[in-house]
Amino acid sequence: MVLVDTDVIAKALAKPLMAEMGDTIATYFEARACRAPCRGNQVAGKPALAVGLATMCWQCLQKEGKAAKEAVDAGMCNASLKTIFEINTCATRS
Repeated sequence: MVLVDTDVIAKALAKPLMAEMGDTIATYFEARACRAPCRGNQVAGKPALAVGLATMCWQCLQKEGKAAKEAVDAGMCNASLKTIFEINTCATRS
């Protein structure tokens, strides 16, 4: 279980949030590269659910990322920040 106080996150610097968003973006491209023809993961398998999860996270980042960063810049918590923090946690911990 991961418990997060998003009000504390909202008052933090934007740079760590942006770094986590970058990690989440990288997860999307890594999953796609592993699924490409003639590519496999560490055990020579093809990712199945990982690509779907990474795609969903990528889409959320595109939709909510800017508003989340603006919320942190303002020191406020909004729905976009909560969404971005949740997908950053899921994508970079799975």
